[in-house]
Amino acid sequence: MPETKPKLTILRPRNNDTIHLNQPFPVTGQVTNQFVLGGDPVVLITSVTVQVDAGPVGQAALTRVQDKTQTKVNFAANAQVTGGQDPHTITVTATNDRGGSATQTVSVFTGSVVSFPFPYPTSLRVWGRNTEGELGNHANADIDHPTLNDVFFPAGTQLTGLAAGVGAIDGGSHSLAVARNGNLFAWGHDSFGQVGDGRVFTDVFGPVQPCAAGQTAPCTEFLGSIIATAAGGVHSLALDTFDNVWAWGNNDSAQLGVNLGGGISFSAIPIRNDALLAQVNQHGRPPIRAIAAGNNHSLALDSGSGVWAWGDNRFGQLGLGSNDSSVTFASPILSLQDKEIRVIAAGGDQSFALDSEGNVWAWGANDRGQLGIGSFDPQRNTPVKLEHFPPNTRITRIAAGAFHTLAIDGGGSLWAWGANDNGQLGNGTKFDSHGPARVSFPTGTPGIVMIAAGGAHSLAVDANGNLWAWGGNGRGQLGIGKEMGIEGIVPARAIYTDGAIHPIVSIAAGEQHSLALESQSFLFGLEAVMDFEPLKDQVLLLPQSLTHDPITVTARSSAMDPAGHKLLMTNTLTDTAGHKLVLTLIQQREDQKSLVLEVQSVQYNDGVVMKPPQNRIEYDWNTDVRGTVTSLKQHLMLARGAGKTEITANYNKVKKQTGMDVVLPTGPAEFTAPGMVILRASTISGDLSFSDGIRTWP
Repeated sequence: MPETKPKLTILRPRNNDTIHLNQPFPVTGQVTNQFVLGGDPVVLITSVTVQVDAGPVGQAALTRVQDKTQTKVNFAANAQVTGGQDPHTITVTATNDRGGSATQTVSVFTGSVVSFPFPYPTSLRVWGRNTEGELGNHANADIDHPTLNDVFFPAGTQLTGLAAGVGAIDGGSHSLAVARNGNLFAWGHDSFGQVGDGRVFTDVFGPVQPCAAGQTAPCTEFLGSIIATAAGGVHSLALDTFDNVWAWGNNDSAQLGVNLGGGISFSAIPIRNDALLAQVNQHGRPPIRAIAAGNNHSLALDSGSGVWAWGDNRFGQLGLGSNDSSVTFASPILSLQDKEIRVIAAGGDQSFALDSEGNVWAWGANDRGQLGIGSFDPQRNTPVKLEHFPPNTRITRIAAGAFHTLAIDGGGSLWAWGANDNGQLGNGTKFDSHGPARVSFPTGTPGIVMIAAGGAHSLAVDANGNLWAWGGNGRGQLGIGKEMGIEGIVPARAIYTDGAIHPIVSIAAGEQHSLALESQSFLFGLEAVMDFEPLKDQVLLLPQSLTHDPITVTARSSAMDPAGHKLLMTNTLTDTAGHKLVLTLIQQREDQKSLVLEVQSVQYNDGVVMKPPQNRIEYDWNTDVRGTVTSLKQHLMLARGAGKTEITANYNKVKKQTGMDVVLPTGPAEFTAPGMVILRASTISGDLSFSDGIRTWP
């Protein structure tokens, strides 16, 4: 007998996605029901409804998908959040003609997760070649140490992601940066419009925003809602919150994934890859979640672990089993369909994927051993699993340069293979390696957590946020402050002119330049903000990350007193990139309108359990018969040795303002802000900080 209850899957939005307030966003997915013998469907999907919170119920459009074993329909609708408190619940219900139904929900945020300037902001540092404006500092002189470059961005810009081009024929490269508000910035070499501001053949020496589709230079509208970006040799990719992939720059090998027609071989304006979107939808695949760009080819990874490829294929770098010179439209790599791929990477003419078991799959050019397959066979046109790691090695991160590759294992060790003529493998030699070789860090170096591979140099960040560099240094791209041209065949710590410690949270390596974001937070990948909701009588835990990987939050609690007023709560945050945060706190309710929190411990990535300083967070509030908050008192305390940070905030409904008294080790201060201000607490690399949305203490 057929199943009378349909099977429902929401493909987008995903849990914890961020959408825009008062703007339509797509809700898509798939519903199935089994056939009976004979092949005729006796159970038909009759309707799919979509509801936002407790709002009106809307009908989704249904499209039947041909399938020999089951009734299958794709559904699509537009939804909109017009107000209220985060998170918002999207409820989808599917019904069949037998009266069976299925319901699924996802939670989304309207920007509070990404727009709230907390934890600490990031700062951009740049160094290396600058002939074509790669450093974005409105100059053209090379720099041999990491140097701040924040002043040329709009005020308040907080960058979260970086990319740098590798493989340009003439040695120049371009840079890309994603901001926390979804804006994208680009600068540097612009020989084929890869900067995306509508101009071409003119290098760009300071950050500009790539244009929106259909614009002409000088543009007045710009690409937005961007969550990830990738830089190829002379082309660029971007992924937005609506799962669109945008591309611009050189297209002589179809690396943009579109046919421009009329003999046109480049676009200086971003173009949406409609062919990829159509393919994903046609095959009932979930949305794209990651992108990668090689010299002249492009990759995409969907949320169902499917890998897509297009562009140059002369070396088999698309992994399609052929050596067709190029492929214009996105094609699935069929040999990886059952591999649960989690990560993709693209280098000069080589490509990589990591599966859920930590295996590395490689394909494309291998003339310098850059695939790591144990030989210098010129190329492979289908993915090959690397077999040359020690037993039980699990790879968690991979980065591909022009002719070499880096990979981090689960223990924080770093491996490298491929070209080594500039010492870019960091193993103390200058001989190419066709298999993984361990990078030689000094004894006692913390585990490696981030990597980037450039034209002939390498970057890495350890668990303490220290920046390491090795390989070619002809233009100062190592940032070690030594005479340019002196190569480094083993990792060396980057040198800062102020002699201070600068924790790095994101890096990118171009052909001969380097980029990094520094911040006091995100060293371990994830943080959490505790946000009080007086109307809901609860504290929400808002995940924070520099990436847009989906984050899962699980919570468990146990009573610490017979009445259950005092709870020990353990919250676990995990993302698909492998980051993990365990936050343990005590929550105590004195009465219905009083709540006290004390953070007990913070643990990142199953590492050391950190004990933050003594802290106490108190909320006392009142509401009227209509549920409106009439008063709110907040008292936050953080003791750190002899110093203490203490904040008292009182909301006055009559005056419609919040007064704040702040006591710091340096002295007291008073502030007044309009409206009801909610003070938030956040983990910061194992410590705690408080913020009113404008200021951060301590």
